[in-house]
Amino acid sequence: MKRKKHVLMIGGGVQQVEAVRQLKEEGWYVGVTDRNPNCPCKKFADYLITADGRDPESIIQFLLFNKGKSGLPKAVFTLTELTTTAAIVSKALGLPTPSVLGVAISQSKALSKLYWQNAGISSPSGVIVSKNTDMSKLLNKIKYPCVVKPDISFGGRGVTLVENFKELYKALELAIKYSRSDKCIVEEYITGSLHDANGFFSLDGKFFPLSVSDRIWSNKISVEGGAVCPSNLSTDQQHEFLCLFEKACKALGIEYGPVKIDAMFDGKKFFVLEVAARLHGPRNSLFLVPNSYGKYLLPAVCEAMVKKQRLQWDFSNYKYSSAYEQIIVDKEGKILSIEGIEKVRKMKKIFNIQLFKNKGDKLTIPSNSSEVVGYVFAVGNNILECQQEIKEAKATLRFHID
Repeated sequence: MKRKKHVLMIGGGVQQVEAVRQLKEEGWYVGVTDRNPNCPCKKFADYLITADGRDPESIIQFLLFNKGKSGLPKAVFTLTELTTTAAIVSKALGLPTPSVLGVAISQSKALSKLYWQNAGISSPSGVIVSKNTDMSKLLNKIKYPCVVKPDISFGGRGVTLVENFKELYKALELAIKYSRSDKCIVEEYITGSLHDANGFFSLDGKFFPLSVSDRIWSNKISVEGGAVCPSNLSTDQQHEFLCLFEKACKALGIEYGPVKIDAMFDGKKFFVLEVAARLHGPRNSLFLVPNSYGKYLLPAVCEAMVKKQRLQWDFSNYKYSSAYEQIIVDKEGKILSIEGIEKVRKMKKIFNIQLFKNKGDKLTIPSNSSEVVGYVFAVGNNILECQQEIKEAKATLRFHID
């Protein structure tokens, strides 16, 4: 009996369930790791490694002890911030992998900025601040408004738009509180539009663009309001953006496997905010992009990694427009009930509704993307169709709050 293609995903949370489903649908043997022995992916995956996502040693040891059952995975990936673990495990198993050093650098906004500055890569100007920094020496370098970000964080936690000096120190404290290091960065606020992209480096170092999307922020800089795909950027603008994407990755030493970028565009120039050795998170890579292109992205990337070949994906051949938007509930309090969920799911152009809050949960005004109520997704012939359907869907949902 022919053995199925074997892949390991680092991180088995609720948003990764769709990744397992897509891979299983296309015939993959899927393992996941998570520190929670009852993580959401457990009942869908072929096996679970109960280990912290930052503990590659335990993951490697489990794989070696159990390789007689299903062999070792032929590709290791993550859709979360756990890219360094994915790279270390891949390297230990003798699989092609991006530079572990480069991946580790990309996890730090401060280190990434230093490498981009040295390489002449366009990024917002800024300074690095730690707990022991003498701020008196930096104050003349900070212009307002500015953005204060944790050096190492995820989901917009600890990010603040600072309008003036009075707000600076509180923002610095918050950013350092949420950072996995003792550092944060203070960088210029770029007025413009936010864009992201997925890409792939083949073994011979060739860069393949996979998608470009436009992101929308809520009334807070740290809360994602939604996204649309394909991008409304012109062909020339997308080309410029993708060139920056490739150069920004290479400047950090990342030249193999899936990659993603977030960048600002001020109408004249793109500024890289961050890159990582993975595809964008589930809302983008598992829902938005596949519905625009009419096929799954993640299994195609895994196939290229396993077969060690160039990725079979036509970046320009999208079929539909897709979008998602944040579900906004203005009232705070305990959720008594939610009406209209099934009605929304039956709407013709709605292909997904993500709810992170349910009956009995407490609602607060979100301060970062991890605290939002949820998102509604739509697909159509154009962005306007998607936006109209989403507007109707959000009006259909009724949250009863105590």
